[in-house]
Amino acid sequence: MADFWTGLFVLGMSFGLTFLAELGDKTQIMTITFASKYDRKTVFAAAFLALGLLAVIGVLVGEALVSAVPSFILYLKLASGALFIALGVWSLVRKEKGEAGEIKERRSAFFTVFSMTAMAELGDKTQIMAIILTMQYGQPEFVLAGILLGFACVVALGVLIGALMAKKVPKEWVERGSAALFIILGVVFIAEALLAQ
Repeated sequence: MADFWTGLFVLGMSFGLTFLAELGDKTQIMTITFASKYDRKTVFAAAFLALGLLAVIGVLVGEALVSAVPSFILYLKLASGALFIALGVWSLVRKEKGEAGEIKERRSAFFTVFSMTAMAELGDKTQIMAIILTMQYGQPEFVLAGILLGFACVVALGVLIGALMAKKVPKEWVERGSAALFIILGVVFIAEALLAQ
């Protein structure tokens, strides 16, 4: 029963981190742009499938790392905490550069949205988070469920009301809140690893 409650905690944390990390991020801005040009259902399906595929890859990599090196769990947890802190600090200091590009009309909307979303998110903080949370808690199904739920909500918001939210909530506030949460969780992961010894 304890594993179930831990799993629900992991699901909730995965959802919350994904939602905060992606809210107002380049993926949501891309989704808003695509939704203004293409069918909303197509945009939602393509963006969600691209993000979901990357989440699955992240969880599988995390699972493989834990299985391959079980004797180094302490070091993995310490590294995970340090990486979360680094991601938080990086999010605070980075400046996103927008790139304008023309979407070729001959490509299908689905392929365009899917491929551009996948390229934009490959190796992004959410995929790294999937690896870290899977290594940290060893419950890949809950990590994946939380991340997918977070992606679904963020993509839906981008398609339906993302443009309105962008006008009401300054992007800097969302980014700073997400960065602070990453740093806090990094400290918690390191503390948990050290206190478990």
